[in-house]
Amino acid sequence: MTKKCIVIQVEEGKAKIQMEDQLIKTAVVCKHVIQDIKRGDYAIAVGDTINELTIVGVL
Repeated sequence: MTKKCIVIQVEEGKAKIQMEDQLIKTAVVCKHVIQDIKRGDYAIAVGDTINELTIVGVL
């Protein structure tokens, strides 16, 4: 599954994200994205389930 989300908070390789349906989750951030991601960014999160998301890019 691929989801578009908004980054709420970034800390130590993880980010709190808000989904399009207002659901807030914590996701792991890929190493190649960690330097570019910040609060307020739109991001792409992928994963098998809604509870196992990884941010793979910033829009």
